[in-house]
Amino acid sequence: MNDQRGPSLTQPEPPPRPHAACGRTLLGRSIGGFVAFCDATTRWTEIGREHVAPFLAGEAPCVLAFWHGRLMLARHGWPLKDAKVPCNALISQSKDGEIIAVAMETVGLRTIRGSTAKAGKD
Repeated sequence: MNDQRGPSLTQPEPPPRPHAACGRTLLGRSIGGFVAFCDATTRWTEIGREHVAPFLAGEAPCVLAFWHGRLMLARHGWPLKDAKVPCNALISQSKDGEIIAVAMETVGLRTIRGSTAKAGKD
């Protein structure tokens, strides 16, 4: 595209790489498997569970927030077998988010994909 300032500096979109999506899925499943293994082989000590009991029973609404480095502890933080209310993880629609979403789904958490950068364009 030419205008008075010269040619456009934007680069064309690279062609799609289907093997990259497969690699993200494989990596996400591997991470999810590792998290499930760690959860099954770790001795957990729960302190203050009585404070979250109303939320697990569905008696009160709840929003959990995790830093990225603690995200995989969400499975243990909201025990799927004890909760009357499902846990949904809000995850970016980015390529990195795809890996995290697959890992979370592998360990049994439901995911909701979204992005503020796309502002509803999808």
